[in-house]
Amino acid sequence: GFPTGCSLNECAAHYTPNPGDRIILNKKDICKIDFGVQTNGYIIDCAFSMSFDPMHNEIMKAVKDATNTGIANMGIDVRLTDIGESIQEVMESYEATYDNKTYPIKCIRNLNGHNIKPYEIHGGKSVPIIKMEIIPKWKKVNYLLLKHLEVLGRDLWNNKILIVVILH
Repeated sequence: GFPTGCSLNECAAHYTPNPGDRIILNKKDICKIDFGVQTNGYIIDCAFSMSFDPMHNEIMKAVKDATNTGIANMGIDVRLTDIGESIQEVMESYEATYDNKTYPIKCIRNLNGHNIKPYEIHGGKSVPIIKMEIIPKWKKVNYLLLKHLEVLGRDLWNNKILIVVILH
């Protein structure tokens, strides 16, 4: 198995607090919980985000809307890039305001959803959350996992503050 993740703010995912960790959850934080379970060989990891501060409501709304859009667009013979494009379009139609400044909400490009297969973590087929050039289609019924997580962070290319969101 893998440990439960509890990531705050700019840490997108997969941080596991250890004994002696001095990080404290504060009211203004966005907290992402990422955990896994196994039943009958199917290893499923799941994540959710939460915040106790209404200043994050818009980013939470964007993620929920984009996740539901991705799920609504799933189907046999649907190109995965089309699913990713629909998620990205919804996500990036939102903005969030922090300290009287408005920022665009963006997808984290290198984190994806995935299918689920018995006895495999991350079943092998990725579901992008952005438009991709070449991505296969769903050919038959696949179990799919889309997790939504909210992240506050910095643009890696020009170090500008922005809001990034992942569906993982």
